[in-house]
Amino acid sequence: DALPTLEQALQDESPLVRAAAAPVFAQAPEGARVELLLPLIDDERLAVRDEAVKALAGTSLMVMPQERRAAFLEARRDYERRLEQNADLPGNRLNLAVLLARTGREDEAEQQYRVALAMDPYFLPARANLVTQLSAEGRREDAQAVLRDGIDRDAMPAPDRGHLAYLLALSLSESGNMEEAVEWL
Repeated sequence: DALPTLEQALQDESPLVRAAAAPVFAQAPEGARVELLLPLIDDERLAVRDEAVKALAGTSLMVMPQERRAAFLEARRDYERRLEQNADLPGNRLNLAVLLARTGREDEAEQQYRVALAMDPYFLPARANLVTQLSAEGRREDAQAVLRDGIDRDAMPAPDRGHLAYLLALSLSESGNMEEAVEWL
């Protein structure tokens, strides 16, 4: 069982190991996530604190001990502030959008995904995350438009174009448009 090993990695003397272990627990039940990751927001290394904040983003504050909530919120605000200050690259915009989405600020997240794509229309992670968010919101036509825009770009690398075409086929099939979906497979 790898879980005890991963839990031990959160206590490792190497900050690289601690930082790499934190994201593994992002999908853990809230109680376990808080128990394992909340202590890391006090880590001496910024990378470890940031990974803990990212993994804890979206966790209900009610699950956190009351005396630790303010420290967590301050760590999250600090992380968000630094992302905003360094938002001159699409990858930083993506990280900011993910944080915003996890904290229930979907409109702001969508805006950041779109800015990332305006900066680099070939940036597949921002395009895929935007499509996922739009689909989850029931905005399937908007998601399909984002996919078609990526597919239509001449310089889109073939593997990325294939991935987008597959996502478009899935979306079309979910819309009941099987004939067009099959054309994209």
